[in-house]
Formats: sequence, C-alpha cells, structure tokens
Amino acid sequence: MRRNEVDREAAFSHIDEKGAARMVDVGEKPVTARLARAAARVRMAPETMRLLEEQALPKGDVLSVARVAG
Repeated sequence: MRRNEVDREAAFSHIDEKGAARMVDVGEKPVTARLARAAARVRMAPETMRLLEEQALPKGDVLSVARVAG
C-alpha cells in the first residue's frame, strides 16, 4: 500500500471516503470518565483586562459564555 492510500480498517470513522466529516452513531458506546486539562497565556492590553474584570465588554460577560461553550 502506498503512503497516500487510506487503509480502510485504520481510517477515522468520522471521515468519509472523500475526506469530509460525517456523523456517526455513538449511542451504543459505553459511558467513560474522561479528564482534560489545558493551560494558556493570553496577552492583552491592560484596558481590555479591566473591561473583562468589570464585565464591561460590548458582548457582555464573555468569560461566562466561554465556560458554557466548553
């Protein structure tokens, strides 16, 4: 098998033969506990930080929205 050929048994279940994303039924999968951790550094102007802390940005409380979004 050449490198650029897709091994169908090892292919991703969420990608079709054309490389497009597709939905798959995961209803029969067992429930598993998972944990993910992430860290980041965000650089911003002091004024932006102040607006974040005061929830005074034009879009409102963006940090709460980010938490809900996951």
